[in-house]
Amino acid sequence: MLGYPKSGSTFPQTQYFTKNHDFFNLTQEPIRNIFIENHLLSEQSSYYFSSPPEDFIQEKSKSYIVGLSTENFLDGMYLVDLKLTLKRWKTLYPTTKVLIVIRKQDHLMIYSNYIQCVRAGYYRSVDAYN
Repeated sequence: MLGYPKSGSTFPQTQYFTKNHDFFNLTQEPIRNIFIENHLLSEQSSYYFSSPPEDFIQEKSKSYIVGLSTENFLDGMYLVDLKLTLKRWKTLYPTTKVLIVIRKQDHLMIYSNYIQCVRAGYYRSVDAYN
């Protein structure tokens, strides 16, 4: 699952894409995460080394849905193009299904900022904030 910042992707990341729901998140494994963050997502083509670390999924974890849930495919100034990143990912994991979470811009600006203000102590309704 890929989600732009402030798109509401944190909710499914924390509530659904968890071990409790038989989801094994590749970014939870440090060696695999280093490959994803520092190589797959950021290396220009001339430096890209397409072999990931050895498969670390233990036999007891084979029944899990394996994947990752992160904003980092979409949110960084040093990343390669999303199309290239997904092409690389598909080469490594050809049967991958991708869920991209997006959000209407006005919801981002109003409701998400309102929630942040409430967490900081704002007490009026969203209608008064709007």
